[in-house]
Amino acid sequence: MVNKGESFDGQEKYDVCIIGGGISGLYSAMNLMSDPRTLDRGIKNIALLESSDRFGGRFEADSVGVSGTFRFAYKDPNSDEKSAMPLLSQLVKDLGMQDDVTKSTAGQFTEDTVSYFGGQHITNLDVKLNPDVWEKLFKLKDDEVIRSVLEADMLVYKKVLKHNQEKLEEKYPDRAAVILAQQDQTLLQQYQDPEFWSFFRNEFTWSVGSQEVPLRDLSMSTLVPLMNFSPGFCNLAGFCCLAGFDSSAGSYLQSQAIMRMMITDSHILAHGWPSLINKLEKQLLDLSGTNGIKIKLRRNCKVSSLSFAKEEADPIHISFEDLEDCKTVSITADQIVMATPPPAVEKINLLLDGTKIGNPRCEAKMSSGEKTYIELYFKSAWWNKEGEKKMTGPCCSDLPSSVVIPFYSPCVESNCPGCDTCSDDPCPVGLTILCGRRHPEFWTSLQRLGNPYNVCAIKNPKLTPTSEAVVDVAMEQLKKIFRCEADPPRPVMATYRSLNKESKYGCPTYAWSAGVNDREFECCETVQGRKVYFCHDAWSDCQNWVEGSLRSSRKVVEKMLEKMK
Repeated sequence: MVNKGESFDGQEKYDVCIIGGGISGLYSAMNLMSDPRTLDRGIKNIALLESSDRFGGRFEADSVGVSGTFRFAYKDPNSDEKSAMPLLSQLVKDLGMQDDVTKSTAGQFTEDTVSYFGGQHITNLDVKLNPDVWEKLFKLKDDEVIRSVLEADMLVYKKVLKHNQEKLEEKYPDRAAVILAQQDQTLLQQYQDPEFWSFFRNEFTWSVGSQEVPLRDLSMSTLVPLMNFSPGFCNLAGFCCLAGFDSSAGSYLQSQAIMRMMITDSHILAHGWPSLINKLEKQLLDLSGTNGIKIKLRRNCKVSSLSFAKEEADPIHISFEDLEDCKTVSITADQIVMATPPPAVEKINLLLDGTKIGNPRCEAKMSSGEKTYIELYFKSAWWNKEGEKKMTGPCCSDLPSSVVIPFYSPCVESNCPGCDTCSDDPCPVGLTILCGRRHPEFWTSLQRLGNPYNVCAIKNPKLTPTSEAVVDVAMEQLKKIFRCEADPPRPVMATYRSLNKESKYGCPTYAWSAGVNDREFECCETVQGRKVYFCHDAWSDCQNWVEGSLRSSRKVVEKMLEKMK
């Protein structure tokens, strides 16, 4: 959506200023604009500042709908079934986007889904016919039975549940049996709610010598070796990034369990997540002024400091660089919503009567993940064998192409015959190579080599083409993974995204570090009694998921309005 927003004259006063134009900031604004209590509390003018040239944050990274990078659990809010992501389901409906919701098969195992380890091909059918395949390859123990390397984290999770069974049954007598079994995904979406996860992260323990240590105080790289797993399983777990991830074990296992719940209830938006951001932005602009509340949305505003006077009731001064008009601007607001991730929070100075003060958010140790996405688009799904079902992946290997996930555009999913005349661009099938902490420098180095690959095929300026070297090496590895005798066809388009602290999209994941009691860092906590609130999935009780962003945003608005009552 092309809307630069009105300029600031530098003398403006707002009732609320929201810093950050990702989903957390936009949803906070929508909640304020649509809540009848907002005007009753005297809030009439809202400003929303985004530092980059687009709204959406990490959502904007999902620029090609076929990739299906960001999946979510969806249930019609009016149905009796409960969704693991009720706020997101309701938002999609409120924006009138139900028809854009498309079932995703990504991540659902099929019999021909392949793994490639030690030069050996293993399909899910192989595992079904020979359940001891993984046991022989990695010398696993009898109680370490898995169907895929991606089930390693769930084996850890189930073992933790069993260790804390008495505690679980005492707290949740009606839920415990379902949670321990981990079979009924519909009930698990209902039972493993935010309250359960808080209990899990902070109250569940593991034995370290003679003492029971909370999961929040153990990293995954510490927990796994303590659980008496075989060396082969610990090696296998490393392919799932368990051994190298330094977040608390509770936070990591929660995120992976939610992912597992999504497998049978996984959806994407047909036109990618930017379509939702555009709808949300438009709705805010349409609402502005209609109910007595105005909002100003502005991109390219890089906030540098928040200045507080001695008196708590005095307005807060917000200083920022207006990159659009090339000037430094200072505005005031009675209340601030910081809808930003940890790295952005750390860059904003907090000043009390001119003196820099500490930020409680910076004191909360946070682990951040890194991911590299290499997305290869083809005219046909050459990796599928003729006459067999579409492979959905994920296909895992010990090659630098750690995880390969096939994605199919909505029209391909529905067997639409009109792809040659379709106006959507692109409309092929895709393979996403996803690398976490394994082999990131391998691909980064290759991305710096040679010329960009087939640049003319990329019409979206937000996408970065891979280098020819990346495509060459990726195709060599895919040939091994899918056991091709002849060279597979070259991609028609190839894009590269690296998400980390330095990238324009930021880190893809955040989690509490080991040793942090997240109950001490309420997501909407203020700064020294000042009216500054924090919301983002990083600060939420559902980290790394859109639902966490929405939950923290709603909590902030609720707390703000309640305090003004």
